[in-house]
Amino acid sequence: MTETVYVLNIIAISQGFFLGMVLAFKKNDTLANRILSTFILAVTFSMMTNYFHLARQWTALYYMLYVNLSFYLLYGPLMYLYTLAITRSMKKSLAGYLWHLAPFAIFFLYMIVRHRIIEWSGEMDFRPFYLNDRLLSYPNLVIVFLIVLLGYVSRSQIIIRRYKKRLKNYFSDVEKISLVWLSMLLFGTSIFSLLLIAFLVIFRDLTVNYFNSQFVLVIYISYLATLYMLAFFTIRYPEIFNSKNIGALKENGEKAPKYEKLRLDDDLRLSYCEQLLHMMKTRKPYLHDSLTLKDLAEMLKIPRHHLSIIINSDLKQNFFMFINGYRIEEAKKMLTHPEYRDMNILNIAFNSGFNSKTTFNTIFKQITGMTPSQFRSRSLSPDGQTESAMGKAFLPSIPATEKK
Repeated sequence: MTETVYVLNIIAISQGFFLGMVLAFKKNDTLANRILSTFILAVTFSMMTNYFHLARQWTALYYMLYVNLSFYLLYGPLMYLYTLAITRSMKKSLAGYLWHLAPFAIFFLYMIVRHRIIEWSGEMDFRPFYLNDRLLSYPNLVIVFLIVLLGYVSRSQIIIRRYKKRLKNYFSDVEKISLVWLSMLLFGTSIFSLLLIAFLVIFRDLTVNYFNSQFVLVIYISYLATLYMLAFFTIRYPEIFNSKNIGALKENGEKAPKYEKLRLDDDLRLSYCEQLLHMMKTRKPYLHDSLTLKDLAEMLKIPRHHLSIIINSDLKQNFFMFINGYRIEEAKKMLTHPEYRDMNILNIAFNSGFNSKTTFNTIFKQITGMTPSQFRSRSLSPDGQTESAMGKAFLPSIPATEKK
């Protein structure tokens, strides 16, 4: 067991240090990348505690133990700040959020004063770190700190949910910028924390049970899985970590306008709506898979926030569903046309403006109530040309204006 833990420890340290350095020195670096790099390096540095224990380097271990304990107050704020940065949800500069790091700094200084100055007698006493026989023992403090970490993770998950909802007001394709990987990272952090809490609750004497526990293996495997997931998404979707893409999120992903406070003249509103629907019918901008609200507003030569009002308030849809509704109608025409009988459904999705099979299938079923394959088989059957089989048209119409 000890040898397995030792090998996993070495792997965790090397992989964590490598990924942290990659993010820290990426070209076009961003604040979000720097925060994420700091988080990974902090966790990796903390992992070195177990290495010194296994290597029997007691002096280094003694100092690492109270550094490691302090770091539990650092992880939560870093994850929270990273989530704010990557979703462009910061309402002030980074300096305005640094008070979240104050508990870490205060406790870190307390540990140094207590163990290096007040209680230092020339001998290293490890018992306070391992024995769980007092209410405010260090293992119990770790449990409290982990609960604080879980609170920050929960808050970060709320921010991501709001961010995903906000995206659909500005983008027609959100798969690569919906931050699924960040949700996975937060989930992995939650699992890691809960496992460690369970371990500390179950085992009272860590000097005996720590390196002989299956919990430690699970904890390391969870940490490594999280690291490898981050590495995969860094390579697979480099645009996620690119400052240019993050800048686009800042420009297009701000909080949706409060439409009740923005009034448009009825004639202007009707004119905009007619222009929009005419363009969608004639020029078919929805066939561009990366179409954004900004792009469409520039094509129409109308203010972006006015276009957002028309789509959300008058047509009763967000931008995401408005554009993808047209794409689905385009796909339905191709699926029912004999000319495209032998065309692969994925190619039909691409030709309709989608760039993801998953998004296409999800939205198609949401609108029509059936999968593309089911729709094609029913529509091409002799008795399949009914409205129920074909699905109702999803295209919006010009709304009636209020009488003055």
